[in-house]
Amino acid sequence: MKNGRAEPKRIIADHIPLDAPSLPYRPEVIEYIRRAREQGRRVVLATGSEQRYADAVAAHLPLFDAAFGSKDGVNLTSKNKLDMMIRDGGEHFEYLGDSHADKAIFARSAVSGWVGVKNICLTAETTRGLHRMCSEPVNRPAAILRLIRPHQWTKNLLVLLPLLTAHKWHDGTAVANTLLATLALCLIASACYIINDGLDITADQAHPAKRRRPLAAGDVTLLCAGVLMLALLATGFSAAALVNGKTVAALAAYLVLNLTYTLFLKRRLLVDVFALAALYAWRPVLGGYAANVVLSEWLVTFCAFFFASLSLLKRYTELKPHADAGRMTDLPGRGYQPQDLGVVQTTGLMCGIAAVLVMAFYVHTPTVMALYEQPEYLWLWCPLIGYWTVRAWMLAGRGTLHHDPVVFAFTDTRSYAVIVGMIVAALLAGAKGLAS
Repeated sequence: MKNGRAEPKRIIADHIPLDAPSLPYRPEVIEYIRRAREQGRRVVLATGSEQRYADAVAAHLPLFDAAFGSKDGVNLTSKNKLDMMIRDGGEHFEYLGDSHADKAIFARSAVSGWVGVKNICLTAETTRGLHRMCSEPVNRPAAILRLIRPHQWTKNLLVLLPLLTAHKWHDGTAVANTLLATLALCLIASACYIINDGLDITADQAHPAKRRRPLAAGDVTLLCAGVLMLALLATGFSAAALVNGKTVAALAAYLVLNLTYTLFLKRRLLVDVFALAALYAWRPVLGGYAANVVLSEWLVTFCAFFFASLSLLKRYTELKPHADAGRMTDLPGRGYQPQDLGVVQTTGLMCGIAAVLVMAFYVHTPTVMALYEQPEYLWLWCPLIGYWTVRAWMLAGRGTLHHDPVVFAFTDTRSYAVIVGMIVAALLAGAKGLAS
C-alpha cells in the first residue's frame, strides 16, 4: 500500500546524507543482535527511515543479513513493515522495536523486545512476550540540566561588574535590576547553547569529549530541546522587560550576535575568536544598562583582551589533540588546521598579557583614585591575573587543561586562590563607597 509519508523521507534523504558512524548506538542492543548472529539466526534491519539510511547503517554495522527501509512510495511502518517481515522470514519471528506505531508487529511476533525510551503504552494483546532491553530513558531532568549548561552561567557574573566597580551595591534598585538582567542573560545563553548543540550534533559525535553532550548522545530528544529553547527565550526576555528597554535591546543584540556566531562566524578563522570576545565584553555592557551606570572603557577593553585569550585557549585545547594525533585535516566545525597551533598559542598569550597591561593602566586612572582610599593595593591584581593566564596556557601546552577554560577555572583550587587574592586586594584598597 502506498503511503504519502515515504515521499518526504525520500526528499530529505536526497539532500541530507546519513553519517552512520556518528549515530549513538545502544550497546545492549548491539550485543543482543551480535549474539543472535552467533547462533546462526537471520537478522534483518527493518526501519521506517528511507532505504538509503537503512543501507548506511547496515554498511557501518556488519550485523544484518538484509536491510529494508521506506522506498518506492511505501512507508515501511506498522502493517507495511509486518507484511515485509512475513514475506522475508515467515510467521515465526522475533522483533525489536521502539515505536508505538508497530503495535501490529508486537502482536504477531513470537518474542518482542522494547528498545525505545518512551513509556510503554500497549495493550495486553500486543505485549505478549515483550521484554524491555533499554533502561536509560531520554529527557531525564539530569540530562536536561546538562543541556542548558548551568555551569556556564558563571560567565554571566560579568554583568555584575559595572555595579561593583561603580560601588552602587547600596542602591537597592540597581542591585535588583542587575540581578534580574543576569538571570535573563542566563536563560537566553542556555537557549543559545541548545541551538548550538542542535547544529553541532555531527561534529560533537566525532569529538572524544563533546560526544557525551545530551543531544549528541541521544539523551535528550530534539523535540524536547526545541520546546525548552523557546521557553527559555520567552522567559528571558520577559525578565529583561521588567528592568528597562535598554536591557531588552542589549539582550536582543547578544542573541543576534550569538546566533550569527553559531551559524556563520564559528567556522571562520580568528573571526570566531573576535566574536566570542565581543560576546564576553557585551556582558558588562548589559550590566551597565541594567544598573544605569556609565561603563568604563577600560573595563570593556580588559574584558575584550582577557576573554579573547580564553577563546583562543579553548581553540588551542580543541586543536592540540587533533594535531597530536597526526591529523592534517581541518578541525571539525572550525576553520583551524594543526599547523595553526603555534600561532593560536602565541596570539592567546599576547592577548592575556595585553589584558594585564590594560589592568595596570586602569588602576592608575583618576576614576580609580576617586573610588578607593588606597588604590595602590589594586596593583596586586596584575600579577594575579598574569599568573592565572600564563599557568592556564602552560597546562594547555602539556595537554592537561580541560577543553573548556570556564570549567577549569571553577574546578581548580589555584584559580580560587587567585580570586581570593583579588578580593583581599580590593578590601585593602578600601572602597570609598563603603564609607558613604
